[in-house]
Amino acid sequence: MAFSYFTESRLVPIYESNPKTTASPATVNLNPQTEVETVTDQDSYNLVADPYVQVQVTAGVPNGAQPAWWPDGWVLRKFLRKCLKRNAPSSVTGESFTGVSFGDYKFTSDVGSKTGSARFVKKQEIAHKPEKGPPVYKPGYVCAACGRLSADHRLYETTSLKALAQSLVNAHIVAGRDRPPMFGLLDVRESNGTNRQMVVAESGFNYRFEPTIQAQAALFLGVAHHYVTLTDITAMNDTYKDCNGGTVTAQGKKFTCAAPKLVQYYAHNLRTTYAAPVIYMTEIAVASQGIYVEGHTSESCDTCRNTIPKMLCTLTNLERQADGGRYPRRERS
Repeated sequence: MAFSYFTESRLVPIYESNPKTTASPATVNLNPQTEVETVTDQDSYNLVADPYVQVQVTAGVPNGAQPAWWPDGWVLRKFLRKCLKRNAPSSVTGESFTGVSFGDYKFTSDVGSKTGSARFVKKQEIAHKPEKGPPVYKPGYVCAACGRLSADHRLYETTSLKALAQSLVNAHIVAGRDRPPMFGLLDVRESNGTNRQMVVAESGFNYRFEPTIQAQAALFLGVAHHYVTLTDITAMNDTYKDCNGGTVTAQGKKFTCAAPKLVQYYAHNLRTTYAAPVIYMTEIAVASQGIYVEGHTSESCDTCRNTIPKMLCTLTNLERQADGGRYPRRERS
């Protein structure tokens, strides 16, 4: 059995041999989202003791030279992600994915995304010095709760959720109401499809979307939904629940953006009502500004990239698949 992964949306170096055991091996770069396979499941790994993993390239080509060895080589584990599932259905709910995810890192899978929008949090990059031993991971790069990459703590966007958000944004614009920069939806249900509901939030504190949600309730097709209000935010008492299950005092703009409002409403009010939750999320730009494109999935800001992963891990099952895998994966014999 082989396990399939994708490289992230950036050039990824693939080495001829393991840099941890071989000084200065030959290297070429793989294109973003190159498909690779490993002979072992990467759900469990030690980032410090075994920073590199041997892969076989199955789709995509490297940039530049193509030496004979390049289809089989070694890459940093941090550059591998489970299947993006773009246009593929979830084995749990049957929902089709767009390929966009939210958390520490976001793939530029939306046609409206700016080309340079997907990136790591700069303060959480890796100090990569293979010739001098194992890489040194800076604080915050690895989750304190589970020991895995913070970027593995993410929520996925589905095509249906994105379409619903876009319909609500269009209705809001047609109504001529003032526009917040961002608007988001969180879709949560039991893995067996029961107890489904949605959480609605917008960026800022003017709550301009509430009349639109009331007027367009039919778009939710009978699914229960809740609009995050100032009362909800006040009830959170300036704290967010982190991935250890504890509460952290919110500083800066932790509850200004739509994403933390959505995640924290779930963490504070809904988590205990689900035994095996499946959660999806989308954020849509209501107006074009900077890297954001009106009507398209929005890139997470630096604050959300730093904060959202700390809120996940034990709070969600990260779209756990039917086979019980910790992270989404695709396998083939």
